[in-house]
Amino acid sequence: MDGLIALRSMPNSSRRRVLIKISKRRAGMRNPFVLVLLLLTCCATPYQEMGLGGGVDAQKLSSNTYKITAYGNGLSTPALMHEYSMRKAAETTRQAGGTHFVIMRAQDASSMAYVSGAMLSFPGKEFEIRVLTISADQTVPQGAFSATAVLKSSSRKQSASQ
Repeated sequence: MDGLIALRSMPNSSRRRVLIKISKRRAGMRNPFVLVLLLLTCCATPYQEMGLGGGVDAQKLSSNTYKITAYGNGLSTPALMHEYSMRKAAETTRQAGGTHFVIMRAQDASSMAYVSGAMLSFPGKEFEIRVLTISADQTVPQGAFSATAVLKSSSRKQSASQ
């Protein structure tokens, strides 16, 4: 299997195998940067903690406020990064003991890079959320998202894509 590399996607993604034939003359072992770039961008970023190929992260800003970030690779879409941000916000809300969250600020965190003569786009999303704890007898504030509903929706989408 000279020049053939089999990649297995992360467990949370669609679990398909991607085969990339790499010519030793063009990308080959003479240019390891191209090989690394191919390995990082061969599949859309799976839902995972932040790493070299992208992912999600939550940073505590105050007792009930968090910064949620999601960054993808060149094959990820802005819509996917939005979905990942919502899921991470819901997980963070539950971990903080909350039931709902409000997005106080949302911004595009996409970036572009010029690599080997090509312009690549890397989508990203940043949220600042406030975690709320709403009891059953209280009214949910306008614009608040139920962490449970977001997680259920996310798991349905994930099941449908597998």
